[in-house]
Amino acid sequence: MGTRQGYGQFCPIARACEVLTTRWTPLIVRELHFGSSRYADLRRGLPRISSALLSQRLKELEQGGIVTCTPAATGTGNVYGLTEAGRALFPVLESMGRWAQAHSRDDMTKDENLDPDLLMWNIRRRATHEGIPTDRQFTVCFHFLGVPARKSRFWLLFRDG
Repeated sequence: MGTRQGYGQFCPIARACEVLTTRWTPLIVRELHFGSSRYADLRRGLPRISSALLSQRLKELEQGGIVTCTPAATGTGNVYGLTEAGRALFPVLESMGRWAQAHSRDDMTKDENLDPDLLMWNIRRRATHEGIPTDRQFTVCFHFLGVPARKSRFWLLFRDG
């Protein structure tokens, strides 16, 4: 992908690494898989990536046939999505995550890895309308322990199904 130098090996694992092992690339695919389609949504799901690097990675993924980019029907900007190849990639990323949970020696609960903003972003996008009344709105309060007080309470508003 892009102008990066490859491994120069006729090996499927080497080719996969050429596509997947650039910083942030697997997480961009994760965000697109879970429904982020606009640049601002990707930035919310990847709060520590720079704008320049996100733009660069999206272009590389588009050139690699993993991401589509089309002008937004309304407003400005683009809409991003996964191609068939991009969708087929997600089970590989899930396997990587399962491997990390089972074998990572690093403590995944270190304070620097705990981000309640990102957790709420993920909870919000995974909430479904099943079992939720459509005739009224309601709010759910989340209170996280062990994080700074200014980041310990979040509210999720449910309305219009």
